[in-house]
Amino acid sequence: MKSGTISFAEFMHYALYAPDTGYYTSTTPKIGARGDFITAPEVSPIFNQCVATQCQQVIQDVPDAVMVEIGAGLGTMAADMLQYLQRAGCLPKHYYILEISPWLRQQQKQKLQQQVPDLLPLVSWIDKPLSQPFNGVIVGNEIIDALPVHRFKIEEGKIRELGAACEQGQFIEKMLDQTNPKLIERVQQIQANIGALPDGYCSEVLLDIDLWLAQQTHSLQKGIVLLIDYGYAQKEYYAPYRNTGTLRCHYQHQAHDTPFIHVGEQDITAHVDFTALAETALNQGLMISGYTTQAMFLAACGFSEKAQDQAYAVRRLTHPTLMGELFKAIAFGKNYDQSLMGFQFHDMKQFL
Repeated sequence: MKSGTISFAEFMHYALYAPDTGYYTSTTPKIGARGDFITAPEVSPIFNQCVATQCQQVIQDVPDAVMVEIGAGLGTMAADMLQYLQRAGCLPKHYYILEISPWLRQQQKQKLQQQVPDLLPLVSWIDKPLSQPFNGVIVGNEIIDALPVHRFKIEEGKIRELGAACEQGQFIEKMLDQTNPKLIERVQQIQANIGALPDGYCSEVLLDIDLWLAQQTHSLQKGIVLLIDYGYAQKEYYAPYRNTGTLRCHYQHQAHDTPFIHVGEQDITAHVDFTALAETALNQGLMISGYTTQAMFLAACGFSEKAQDQAYAVRRLTHPTLMGELFKAIAFGKNYDQSLMGFQFHDMKQFL
């Protein structure tokens, strides 16, 4: 890691993605009982089947549809979705997994070999977005929350940037002498939208969301991008009472807000500003196909019928105080304007 004071985004990037020593590039368990957190695909196959149901609609509508999963975790969602789509007679032409972690790739290959060995020829692993044109679905669960964010603080009405430094062998928070001009512009834009933020207010901004989304969707010709993550529309994200931001760390199934400990050994995340994400998509020529809570998305994709007696899964995935409302589903269409089934019960686009 660089010496001196660096932006928090740089610190977060190194902590999560530095070769071999970053959280997501190391070989330590991350997801599940032996890891640091659990994701919806690991709670129940019903979640994955509901996502597959939405994907099925698009696969049936566009020619030669492929699927691209960004960051496939332990491979559980890929295996469950492929199995479900095979039973439905609606397999994609190919299934790509964009995964930068060698260790997670190995876990994914083992999962697919165990669960759907006959479908392995459909699957390819890639380390960057597809460059060749394609139709179909790009899907990502809990991906955007792990993209490096810049942090800011309002001091005497001025926007100051929070960074990181190493002193006496310990990482600490430290103010940068100069604030990134792009960060100033974005925070000013936020304040123009929702009102001035008070002195002492701290939060974060994902400055690179435009670059990230453009890279993911550049080669998509016709289809949708379906993203599920935890977060809020902008007005709620930067609410006055949320004055320390949304930064969260996960270590051995304990959540806290101290990113400068267990560096490289813990997950560091920030909630998603869905308004900023939607505005970015519109600026890039995508259409907003739907935005709703995870609970309503799953319900619209037949969750109740699929879940049957799985009471634990129903509660964990759909209860308002658990994953049901904190997590949101958002979809963007590219040359695809069909109404998506996952948003038929409750579409919240007007709140973005």
